[in-house]
Amino acid sequence: MDKKEKLLLTGATGTIGGALLPELAGKYQVVVLVRDEQKLPKDLNEHYEVVKGSVWEEKVLKAALEGVKVVLFNTLGDPKEKEKNMAALKLILAELKSQATADHPSHLILTTGITSGGLAEDHNDPVDETTPKKKLSPWDRGD
Repeated sequence: MDKKEKLLLTGATGTIGGALLPELAGKYQVVVLVRDEQKLPKDLNEHYEVVKGSVWEEKVLKAALEGVKVVLFNTLGDPKEKEKNMAALKLILAELKSQATADHPSHLILTTGITSGGLAEDHNDPVDETTPKKKLSPWDRGD
């Protein structure tokens, strides 16, 4: 990734996102999608653009994804909201795919336990037709 790439970080006010934000700020053009911008660190605010809302809000998510080449999807979400979680991931994949070029591919990095079924316990529901179905072994799951 070069320094001019635009990167979307979800979950920036959580534990993992809060640790990632200072590492990314100033190095990349960072967009943070948050529900409560008051929880963001004030000392870094000139290093990121804030989009207020939820990954479940299609218009907000599309706005946050504009020009983005890398998404760090760091949102746990509610496992009871399978349809909303899947819709968000499908939209992200579609937007990234539409913006990718041979010289500048797009990347989705999942730093969360969320999958199509909620938590990363069952991986039998693929995100799209290109995602392979895979049952994780207890070793892969960390059991």
